[in-house]
Amino acid sequence: MKTKMNIKKTYFLIPVLLTVLCLAGCESTYEESEDQELTAAGRAVLESWLQEETDVFPEAEILSCTSDIFQYPGNVRAHLTGYVSGEIQSGDTTTGYTVCPATGQVYLDADMDFLADTAYDYILSCLELEEIEELDQYSVTLELPYTYEGSSRSVSLMNKRFTYGRLPADLALQAQESVEIETEDAAPEDFREALIAYLSDPDNMDCLGVNLQGKVSDEVDFDRYDLPYIQERERQDGLYFSNFYFWHKDESVNGAAWLVESERRDWIEKDGLKLRALMSMRSDLADSREPDGILHERYTYDEENIGIQETEEGWQITFLNDAKGPCFYLYAPEDHPMRAHDYTLKTEDDEQEVHWEYDEDVQAYALVNAQGSAWYFSQPADLTIR
Repeated sequence: MKTKMNIKKTYFLIPVLLTVLCLAGCESTYEESEDQELTAAGRAVLESWLQEETDVFPEAEILSCTSDIFQYPGNVRAHLTGYVSGEIQSGDTTTGYTVCPATGQVYLDADMDFLADTAYDYILSCLELEEIEELDQYSVTLELPYTYEGSSRSVSLMNKRFTYGRLPADLALQAQESVEIETEDAAPEDFREALIAYLSDPDNMDCLGVNLQGKVSDEVDFDRYDLPYIQERERQDGLYFSNFYFWHKDESVNGAAWLVESERRDWIEKDGLKLRALMSMRSDLADSREPDGILHERYTYDEENIGIQETEEGWQITFLNDAKGPCFYLYAPEDHPMRAHDYTLKTEDDEQEVHWEYDEDVQAYALVNAQGSAWYFSQPADLTIR
């Protein structure tokens, strides 16, 4: 089945960010005997499952079976995750698998494109979105929780999830059957219903990992998308957001399962100039030290805090009343005196040349850097005529 959406996809053919090679000097958080026991338990679960699935995998052979290991980038400490992965062969077909010995669940390779197409409407409904007008990025994975309870157990990994391009075996096989059907009939819808039932089961610890980015209607209220709302999507709907970003005319919201940030921008007319200014920001960050588990930050800005003065050398941009905003992009009409020159821009942290380029969307000239990107005024700056 070919995807019908013009989107950027990420493919997951093997466990991602999981099986990390332990280089020389790597420090394991587990005993070798624990690794061996976990691998043996996983193989036993898989062998038992294959005996029941001889009609699907006749004369199946286990080609490989190893424990999945997690390491934080740059960290030498390696953790058992509680999963075992490898490949099985049946006839001419080789299939990747993952087993969770703690639950007895077997996961198989799945068509992530088909899964993404099938889950798309469900994801939008859970987010209370009618549509995404311009879809920029969209991909899905399976996110499995850390399950190992031996010496490798770590507080830092208790809520960690691990990314796979696989599905529970029954769903993976049903998806494969649906993909192979060339004409539209009930099978794809049957798979959709089975997928939703799986994701929305409150006793199910597995989640669909979602990366979703795009432009939405100006009518969408971004205030609803705070961290508790995103966390509820995981608990209630089985959706774990690895990354999301929505925007429309004046606002944007982005984040993941542990962080949500939103911004509102307005147009300001000041001294004959047009400023696209950041007027408010909201941030929610998961933080166990806070009473409700979330660090809340809120910022609002006043356009009166922006100062723009002409000087003997050029122009000066200031933030009054010790304010740190609103930050802004600067646009000028053809006849504004600031438009008569290009400048060397100097801030406390930077110095570079800037010039004017016409912006068709704004119908004014934008002050841009050498790379043609509009300059973002986030601190006081001196503009010296070149």
